Amino acid sequence: MAESRSLQLLFQLADAQKLLVEHVAHRLTALGYSGVTSGALGFLGQLDCGPNHASEIARRLGVSRQMVAKTVTEMEHKGWLEQVPDPHLRNRKVIRFTTAGEQLMSNARATLAELDEQLDREFGSGWTAALADNLTALKVSLTETGSD
Repeated sequence: MAESRSLQLLFQLADAQKLLVEHVAHRLTALGYSGVTSGALGFLGQLDCGPNHASEIARRLGVSRQMVAKTVTEMEHKGWLEQVPDPHLRNRKVIRFTTAGEQLMSNARATLAELDEQLDREFGSGWTAALADNLTALKVSLTETGSD
């Protein structure tokens, strides 16, 4: 059987993503946010700071609009998102962060910035930036390879 570093990379990236999101969720829970899960952070992380629409979110995440509607309703109950009428299309709603949701995401970004500093102390200055650059290059390469 052929050995593949790409296969190892695939599993390592999946594990790293899971651990990063769990780290943020744990930190936010410690800050007093209840109900913060990896799934909730993954969903919220896909939203733009301004207006969002269910169809765009569904396309971005590769899920149904019904799943987006269910998740948005859950996030509304937690006070992180709200839906308001779209000023341009009467039959459409805009999904946006509430002040509490913006604060949650601000704390999530601050937690990740702290983690950047910790990793740079542990592995050397600029380590996280170099890793992010390498992963971006990998993504570009795979995107170009996939279009051949």
